[in-house]
Amino acid sequence: MDKLTLSGEVSDVSNTFDVEGSGIGFSMLGLGNYSFSPMLSGGLAFGYRVADIEIDDVGGQTPEDFDSALETENYSGVVARVSLSFTQRRK
Repeated sequence: MDKLTLSGEVSDVSNTFDVEGSGIGFSMLGLGNYSFSPMLSGGLAFGYRVADIEIDDVGGQTPEDFDSALETENYSGVVARVSLSFTQRRK
């Protein structure tokens, strides 16, 4: 579980607005590792992330001030990671 913050901007042809928000998120991962040799190993992680961030401020106004569809930004989804690890052989 972690506290998430959003900081960026949205723009159209004539204007650019700063966007800020925050929320709580978490992820669940299953991990697996395999040693191919004493110097090389690999890993695989697969899981799901939940991260729905509430938009607090768009260009100095709250989203409710102008009936925006930007009330939340959802970064939830499947997470997959592949890794390789090389280690130096000890003498």
